[in-house]
Amino acid sequence: MLKKVEVLESKGVFEVVAGPPAIAVAVERPLPKTIVGQEKMLKRAMEHLMDHETGIMGLYGMGGVGKTTLLEQINNKFIEHTVDGVEIVIFVVVSSELRVEMIQDAIAEKLGFLREDWKQKEKSQKVTDLYARMKTMKFVLLLDDIWKEVDLKEIGVPFPARENGCKVVFTTRSREVCGQMRVDDPMEVKCLESNEAWDLFRSNVGKITLESHPDILELFKNMALLSKLEMEHSRMVEINVKRSTPSLNKSPTNVSFPNLSTVHVVRCHGLKDLTWLLFAPNLKVLTVGSSTQVEDIINKEKSANILTENEAVTIIPFQKVERFRVYDLPELKSIYWGPLPFPRLKKFRIDRCPNLRKLPFDSKSCSSVGEELVIHSGEQDWIDKVEWEDEETKERFPLSIGSSETETVLKILMELSSTFAST
Repeated sequence: MLKKVEVLESKGVFEVVAGPPAIAVAVERPLPKTIVGQEKMLKRAMEHLMDHETGIMGLYGMGGVGKTTLLEQINNKFIEHTVDGVEIVIFVVVSSELRVEMIQDAIAEKLGFLREDWKQKEKSQKVTDLYARMKTMKFVLLLDDIWKEVDLKEIGVPFPARENGCKVVFTTRSREVCGQMRVDDPMEVKCLESNEAWDLFRSNVGKITLESHPDILELFKNMALLSKLEMEHSRMVEINVKRSTPSLNKSPTNVSFPNLSTVHVVRCHGLKDLTWLLFAPNLKVLTVGSSTQVEDIINKEKSANILTENEAVTIIPFQKVERFRVYDLPELKSIYWGPLPFPRLKKFRIDRCPNLRKLPFDSKSCSSVGEELVIHSGEQDWIDKVEWEDEETKERFPLSIGSSETETVLKILMELSSTFAST
């Protein structure tokens, strides 16, 4: 055996038994258990993407309509089978704070650059290295949630063209961003139609719940009957308001939720906003908590899309709200984009909403209540960072540090228990 090895060595005969690790074409993205209403759009998106004339493709639409889910499905299509010779698919979440080096690092990791060596490189060297590697590959780059133009050259990404067969797909809330990216024919991702929304509702709620009460179906179809809405552990990502319009030239004549007075939304991790509350004029109690993706209570962009020109002036939310509480909403940035009157507000509490800095108050808010409104929060650090409309508003509303009502009750019970135990 040893002699055979020596002979092979002397002749220089060596067989390659292992090479560099192969890079997977795409890494599978987890998808929601139920996807409704995107089959046709996915088919159209893939056809458009793989057209030889398409280099950059944009998907735009309001927050929460399913842009990311559609992009993830596009990503996973390249796992199912080889598509037009594509060698690698790279998925990068960009978000509102565009950081070039973060995008570079995400691409480099996918391309197999050694992490420690890569960290030592200057930004300019990263550009050079990425370009040198990517210009030899047929790639698809998926950029999720961009808020402004992404300069591919600044990152080091070769510009996609018919000649190299490379593709870039991005999602954005703004059609204007599509123009900045030189995409003249972007695809709009729209809200679900009413029948599709029903399919999603039925899938999430389940057959047993639907059949547990004969009124559930009717309630869904006629939400105007609701006086109290409690949502907990729901996987819904959108509550779409569909109102009847008597003619093409007139505004909707009916209010969507005229009897709704109480809303509790807890642990609904798919929801990003509750803009539909614009159409709940008699709401008195609102609680939103423990929902990881809620960014706005009323979203400005969605409001502009669903309100008529007249409604944008006449509909003022929370006119009858008396109790308002938000808690454990790590992504919440805005309740409303401007000051609101809140003529009946009596209790307002905020807990563990670190990104909420500005409150929808000015010096005239809550002037009809008859007593001074105290804004409650359990965090001095948050209170110190509140951004007021002006100094007069700051003086108008005292802030109080204190436990929530539930925490207070528990504390009292514990003290009573301790007292009884000692006696």
